Parts: sequence; C-alpha cells; structure tokens
Amino acid sequence: MIKYILLNCVLLVAVMIQIAFGKNSEIPIKNIKCNYCHKMIIEDYFRLDNKKYHQDCYEKYVQPRCSYCNNAIENAYNIYNQKNYHSDCFKNFILEKCDVCGAPLEADYIVDSWNNKYHDYHLNGSETCESCGRLIAKKLTGGGLALNQNRHVCNICSGSLVTEKSDIEYIKDKVMAILQNVGIINMPRSIPIKLVKSQIELDRMSTIRLGDIQGYTKYEYEKVNNKIMGESFEIYILSHLHKIVFEAVLAHELMHVYLFKNNIKLSSQKREGFCNLGSRLVYEDYNDQFSNIKLDLMKKNKDPDYGKGFIIMSKILKQNGWHDLLINLEKW
Repeated sequence: MIKYILLNCVLLVAVMIQIAFGKNSEIPIKNIKCNYCHKMIIEDYFRLDNKKYHQDCYEKYVQPRCSYCNNAIENAYNIYNQKNYHSDCFKNFILEKCDVCGAPLEADYIVDSWNNKYHDYHLNGSETCESCGRLIAKKLTGGGLALNQNRHVCNICSGSLVTEKSDIEYIKDKVMAILQNVGIINMPRSIPIKLVKSQIELDRMSTIRLGDIQGYTKYEYEKVNNKIMGESFEIYILSHLHKIVFEAVLAHELMHVYLFKNNIKLSSQKREGFCNLGSRLVYEDYNDQFSNIKLDLMKKNKDPDYGKGFIIMSKILKQNGWHDLLINLEKW
C-alpha cells in the first residue's frame, strides 16, 4: 500500500492593507512630503505604515497589485512565493486543486506516491487500488472494480491483471530468464503454477507464514536412507494481480524453489530477504514508475523477515555481488 503523506498548506499568509486617508488641512503642508516622489503634498494623501503618499503615487507605484489579475488590492490578500494575490484569485487560480473533486486544497491534504493530491476526507468510505495504491475515484482512476470484499482494483490497473492460465507459461519463462542472468540456474522447468482466488485460501495453504502474502511454494519430497529420491514443487499465486506484481511474486517463489532444490537452509529473516531479491530483479528490469514505487515500498517494509531481511540481503549483495552471494549463501 502507498504510504500517504499529510501536508499542510503553510505558504498561505493573509495580509491586511492598512490605509489611512488624510487631509492636508490637518497638518502643515510644509511637513508633508510624499515618501515615493519626495515632493510636497498639497492635496489629499494616503498614509500606509506611517508613510504618506500622493494619491497618484500610491495608486501607480505603491499599492499592491494581484499577480494573477494585475488589479489593485484594497483589502486582505495572500502572499505566495513572494507574490501577492486577491484572496479569490489565490483560491480559484493559484491554490492546487483536489484530483478527486477539483475543489481548492485549502487545508490538510494527502499526496500519494503518484503525486496525486486530494482532501484527506476522501479516504472515508473510499477504497484504494491493491495494485498501484491510488484512491479509486472516477476523476482520478476512472473508477474501479471489486474483486471481492477485501480486494479492489482501479481501472488504470484493471487491464494489466493476470487472470488466465494461458499467460502464466510465458511469464514463467520470462522470470526464469531474469533469474538465470544472475546465476539462479538448474531450476526445474515443469513447476505447476496455480492461481488462488482469495487471500484466505492462500493463507490456509501457507501454514508456516504470517503476513499479507501473495504467493506460496509447496515442496514435497521422498527420502530413502536419508537421501532425497524424489521431489515436487507447486507454486500458488493470488489471482488478479497486476502483471508486474505477479512476475515479482513468481520470482520470489522461484527463489524458494532454488533454496529447496539446493538444500540451502537459512533463517526465516535471511530466507525471505533472499527471496525478495528475486522480486527486486523484476522491478529493476521494468524500471518504470510503477515498479520503482513497489521497490521503494519493499525497502520501507518494517516486517522483520520480508522488510528487514530484504535490507540485510541487499546489503550483502551490494558488497559481494551475485556470484559470491550464491556460493556462500549459508555462511552470511
């Protein structure tokens, strides 16, 4: 999920022009000079901040003007980026507008990872897309659809969901090629990959894990005289995932297959952190805004296994490279 940031519009400063209108009969003429042109004032004058001006000098050269409409400002006004604006001009034409309802963002508002901005109250009663994290709204995403009571996808992402078994073989070949490029080799080619409709069903299969998982690898083997004589793998992945997310989840699960196949035993933290390096490879291969947001969320994940484990294994990878990481995987 996108982590939303609450911002405050702090650059809005209201200023009141305080003008006093004076008559030259009140003070001797010889004591009244215009603070703009420095000539004597012999008629009515304007006084602003204890300074006096000819009416013409004040209106042409001193009186604030709106940087939007260029008309004179006579009452309270707003200063933004060192420019002056009528309150209405600032509100209607300068203030950023809500990407959901189009109204000015005058108070606290949300900024998501896609730089969409909207009033925080739009979160009440609205759903977010499980794929991209955008708020599902007509103006923002063209609406969306409910996969079930707990899963919602926006219309921006709905055309990129993996729903057909016929797509899986192509995706598997692509992901395996990405892994082979870094040394994840000798993997079984005939691993069944099955789509699971609900998170509940996936959680039920994955009895040894906790958390919001999207995939699970089932490993079975036959042992004779302490030697593995036969083994099989099945990968289960949540259906209707975004194609890029599906590939990242599949890469994670194939890294589990690699560990099983090579009888590599790691702590839970390093095991899940290592497998998340597979997801990272997929996101880096795409290197677009969607995948970069997903990769950033992986780095910010506070989970001790999937998050902190990923940071630990990423650091080891950066220091040693893939070749040494794989050779010494159980020693780190």
